[in-house]
Amino acid sequence: SSIFEDHLGYIWIGSQAGLYKFDGYKTIHYAYDPTQPDKIAGNWIQDITEDDEGNIWFGVFGIGLQKLNPSTGKFTLYKDKFFGKTSFEKIYNLLFIKKNIYMATTDFCIFSTETEKIKYFPEIQSPIIFEINGLVWTLSRDNTLYYFDEKKDSLVQYSNLGIKSDLIITPVVVQDKIYINDVLGNFYSYDYKSKKLNFLNSPNNKAFIQRMLMIDNRQIYIIGEKSFEIYDIKKNTFS
Repeated sequence: SSIFEDHLGYIWIGSQAGLYKFDGYKTIHYAYDPTQPDKIAGNWIQDITEDDEGNIWFGVFGIGLQKLNPSTGKFTLYKDKFFGKTSFEKIYNLLFIKKNIYMATTDFCIFSTETEKIKYFPEIQSPIIFEINGLVWTLSRDNTLYYFDEKKDSLVQYSNLGIKSDLIITPVVVQDKIYINDVLGNFYSYDYKSKKLNFLNSPNNKAFIQRMLMIDNRQIYIIGEKSFEIYDIKKNTFS
C-alpha cells in the first residue's frame, strides 16, 4: 500500500483494492472494471507521485505505469511502448523531479514525462529511491548508496551502508540523516555527510515493517504488519 499527499492537500491511497482519493470529507474510489479499458488498469496500486502539472502517477502491479488527470478524470496507461521490459510492470517506488519520474522496479529507471521515453539502469538491482535536497539517491539490494548525476546522466556510487540484511521500505530523510529499517526490523540512522551508521535499539518487538512516515520533522511513525511505534528524533526515544 502507499499514501501520498498532493499539492492541493488531497490524500491518495494505493491498495490492493484500487486507488482512493480523500479530500477530508469524502472518499472517491477508483476500482478496476474490465468493461472500462480507458479507466484504471488494475486494482493493485503501488507507489504514487505527482508531476508539476498536478497529474497523479502510480504503478499498477503486473500492468505498468498509469497517469490520472484529476481535473478531467482521464487515465493514460504506459505499457505497450515498453513491451518486453517486464520490470516496468513491477513498480515499487516513484519519485517526480524536474520532468522525470524516477522509478524503482527490478532495475533503476527514469521516465521522461515530456518525451515519454524511458532509460534503464540494470546494474542497480531492486533499488529504493528517495530525495535529498533535490538530488535523487538510490539504495541497491546490496545496501550500496548511489546518487544520480544529471550532467553525466549516470549513477555515481557513494558508499556502502554496511548493513548485512536487505532493506525493504523507502527511508526517511531528516537534515543530514537517513533513517532506515531493514527486513529484520532493525532501525538505523545514517549520516550521509560523515558516512557513519548508527544502530538505534528499539525496546519493542517489531514484526515485518511495512512503512515509515515522517511527522513534522520530529517523529517517525514505524508501521509494521502487527506493530506500531513512534521514534522521537530529538529525544532519541521509542514509544
